[in-house]
Amino acid sequence: MVFLIGCEDDLLPLRLPGQPIDDSAVAEERRLLFVGLTRAQSRLFVSHTTQRSRHGAMRQPARTPFLDPVDPGLFERVGTVDDAPSTPRHRQLRLL
Repeated sequence: MVFLIGCEDDLLPLRLPGQPIDDSAVAEERRLLFVGLTRAQSRLFVSHTTQRSRHGAMRQPARTPFLDPVDPGLFERVGTVDDAPSTPRHRQLRLL
């Protein structure tokens, strides 16, 4: 099984505020993503979030553009936000 998490634009490829885009680094990140995609022998899980706090602001990132060449029919969408159970905050267990 292979898990590829954080497949979001600005994280993959990584873009930091105020820094120029390095084409060779972007090409290397694309290559590494496709290595991960092709190494899955039985199951591949690709995830991205619909909302993320980054650099002190809440953002709604798009899926990474690196996945655009992949046939959408190969993906099965599971675990969307609408499927998540709604648990009141006062009833959630604390870890610490």
